[in-house]
Amino acid sequence: MIDSSIRWSAKTDSRWSDGPFYGRDKDIFKDSAYTKLEDKIIPIVANLEIRAEKIKEERIEAEKRRIERENEERLRREFKEKQDAEKKEFKSLFLMAER
Repeated sequence: MIDSSIRWSAKTDSRWSDGPFYGRDKDIFKDSAYTKLEDKIIPIVANLEIRAEKIKEERIEAEKRRIERENEERLRREFKEKQDAEKKEFKSLFLMAER
């Protein structure tokens, strides 16, 4: 029998949350009156493979969004630097024109 403190920590662990792809399928992962957990190995593995694929796709999408965000930030930074350089050049020309 599992110690109740261990069972409690597993239930409250964030990895067991019912997120979009990470939640447990309670009907597949427990014994029933008619089938044992050992007989459900194939569906359990298939379910885990599907979840793993979804997690992989989610991470790929997150990586694409990160790259796009970094490119946008780089373009903004380059524009700001160019704008500052032009402003500095304009000020120097303006000061020279006043003399």
